[in-house]
Amino acid sequence: MSEKDVNPTLERGASMSATVSRRQFLLAGAAAVPVVGAATARSSRSAAPAVIIPQGSRPCVVASDNGIRGVKVAYDMLMKGADTLDAIIAGVNIEELDPNDRGVGLGGLPNEEGVVQLSASCMHGPTRRAGAVGALEGIATPSNVAKAVMEYTDTIMLVGHDAKRFALAMGFKEQNLLTDQSKEDWLTWKANRAKRGDGWINDKAREDWLRWNAAQKNGTDEEDPPPNAGLRGSETAWTHGTINMNAVAANGDLSSCTSTSGYSWKIPGRVADSPIIGAGQYCDNDVGAAGSVGRGESVMKVCGSFLTVEGMRRGLSPTEACLETLRRVMATTEPRLLDPQGRPKFGLVFYAVNKRGEFGGAILSDYYPFECYAVADASGARLVALTPLYDRTAEMGRDPIGTRREIALDPAALDRFVGEYAGEIPIVITKENGSLWAQPTGNRRAQLFAEAPTEFFLKIADMQLSFVVDASGTVTSLVLTLNGQNMTMRKVR
Repeated sequence: MSEKDVNPTLERGASMSATVSRRQFLLAGAAAVPVVGAATARSSRSAAPAVIIPQGSRPCVVASDNGIRGVKVAYDMLMKGADTLDAIIAGVNIEELDPNDRGVGLGGLPNEEGVVQLSASCMHGPTRRAGAVGALEGIATPSNVAKAVMEYTDTIMLVGHDAKRFALAMGFKEQNLLTDQSKEDWLTWKANRAKRGDGWINDKAREDWLRWNAAQKNGTDEEDPPPNAGLRGSETAWTHGTINMNAVAANGDLSSCTSTSGYSWKIPGRVADSPIIGAGQYCDNDVGAAGSVGRGESVMKVCGSFLTVEGMRRGLSPTEACLETLRRVMATTEPRLLDPQGRPKFGLVFYAVNKRGEFGGAILSDYYPFECYAVADASGARLVALTPLYDRTAEMGRDPIGTRREIALDPAALDRFVGEYAGEIPIVITKENGSLWAQPTGNRRAQLFAEAPTEFFLKIADMQLSFVVDASGTVTSLVLTLNGQNMTMRKVR
């Protein structure tokens, strides 16, 4: 395949084992419930368009890149004979239960009233069944609840209060999903009333909504904001994170799953593509599976994951199918969401795997250089570069690496750069295995390479980070140069 690996294998065995045990505990006894056989007579329903698949499948798990730990767990389970849906939900659970993933499950950033609302959906290829939950509160693993809806009911989706009632009746544990850090970020946002991400495009409608709810005493928890709230302003964390995971086993069986807390500060009750079958994920056991992360409303308008699978049915490779769906998104995007060149201003990614075990992924533009995707197969678990629909770096006539030359720095000298930087694009700098990594809020991390003692660059995009040091040698800020534009971020911790 032509995809290019961009980082080494990541393994965190201890946390993975704990997550799988919790999942098994929550759904104890589910394996004893019979499921509908895969040999449903073709004559009993309309036949899908014909597709020719060569014999033999190569086991593979594909996910958004926050699933790098999860794809390894899922793949290992597949190699031990586990069902494809059981395997990927075990992988998704890792992020759902990780409070540091701010866009999924526990610790996900809340809606504008400070309430974490989760959504998820799944499809099981062998039985051709599906389940979903939307706007679920108080349950950290909505993917498991979606699976329970699929296994125990004759419906596909439950939402809101009744989805929670169902989960509690099924034995799921209710807990407070708002962590201290997420609560602080929400209070800071509320104190500044930043408009970005709150779901409104009309100021009067926003104010009418706030006024009505205040009169009804809905969502008016008047807690005091943190002391530094008035200083942070637009530096408040914001995310639209999601996890999607798809798998194919050696026998050709497929499954898909998507889970999210949605974008932060959203209008209460907002549900986008993640729990919608055919939008946030889709699986056809004859063809393949696909899913997405990014602006869910745009995915919903084109039935994006279904469209991607249909592309593979017509013979497109997984990557080509993802790119074709992105072109359809382009054609259906309203003018207010387009830049001066007529291209979407939002981020969107599709991932896909076909029945043969071939995989691919595509993104709207390489303007978002941190976006990769996670893959696990016989070659191990790794991150792979996405294929951009629009290669802006090439259009500008610049090589992301150009004449830059990497130099070696003493790993100990990198420690002073580690921390959180606040600004237009808040960034967290971490150190791992002697290298620096950068991760903007709501995006994925990428490795940094030194070209000077305080200057670093990416090898996968036209981006440079220059750290500012005071007279004492202390790092005070960084200047991010992205596609020719400079942005300054202040070091806050």
